[in-house]
Amino acid sequence: MREVFERIIDQLKAESIIVDDDSGNCVVEIIEKAAAEYRQHKETIMKLLSGEWVDTDKVQEALGMSFSECFSMLEFSRSAEWWSVVGETEEERAREGQKIVTKFRLKNCDNGWIPADNPPEDDSYILLSFSNVSVPLIGRYKEEDGGGAYYIGDEGKSCVSQDMFVNAWQPLPKPYRETGMEEYRYLEQLADAILKYSDDIVERYEKGVSES
Repeated sequence: MREVFERIIDQLKAESIIVDDDSGNCVVEIIEKAAAEYRQHKETIMKLLSGEWVDTDKVQEALGMSFSECFSMLEFSRSAEWWSVVGETEEERAREGQKIVTKFRLKNCDNGWIPADNPPEDDSYILLSFSNVSVPLIGRYKEEDGGGAYYIGDEGKSCVSQDMFVNAWQPLPKPYRETGMEEYRYLEQLADAILKYSDDIVERYEKGVSES
């Protein structure tokens, strides 16, 4: 690799872009530093570009931007998860309370999902996504004293009380409806009536022309 950089320096000197090896070495250092930073943040950038949620501190470091700058350009999510579940070490899993998790992602990558901290306005059935469960489940959101909670189906225990942490939700799709024979016959009769009406109009027009 160094031989490649030496040839680059020679070429830059030949084109009078730099005047000596010291200037060339400065250029090489800049290139090497940029390449190292790219390798360091490549995974974060690739996740961000693919629409994934990424920890806010990793995004800020990879993009070289402040929190407020990222907040103005990207989607933001904030959730609370129990240390006993998300802790990466025994020490972290032994902690009490919840870990506050904040993440960024590109805008318009939600595929219909709405962050859990923006709950629905009623208790209609919805589709729930979880940070620690791989399959979405049907549930609902219920307002309670001191706040609200998500529930699976008609269960009486909230999701969080069962160590199931909702990170997003979306409305259920409308059920499939196959066109029945009654509706088909109605449409057929309607089409026949329209054709008959059209025939009457044409017949009257032709009769009027012949009489004139």
